Amino acid sequence: MDIIVTQTLPELSKFVADGKARHVGVTAYTLSALKECVEKSNIVATILSYSRNTLIDDTLLEYIPFFKVRNFVSQVAKFHDNFINYLVEA
Repeated sequence: MDIIVTQTLPELSKFVADGKARHVGVTAYTLSALKECVEKSNIVATILSYSRNTLIDDTLLEYIPFFKVRNFVSQVAKFHDNFINYLVEA
């Protein structure tokens, strides 16, 4: 994770500065790794984690307060609500 925070994310932020990208996001890591990435870097604008708020795995619940303070949770909640509505209507 240190290489990502100290080398990869700063390089990706150059694309944002040059107007070639709008945001830098991180995905495919555990919630603890995503939290660490957000804590150590101010570059990450978006995170994505799959299936962490289900009947089988509810680990997202313990991380919601951390991500909510940083305005990540509203995006998660909105997506989750839209997805649930989609499943109900299907």
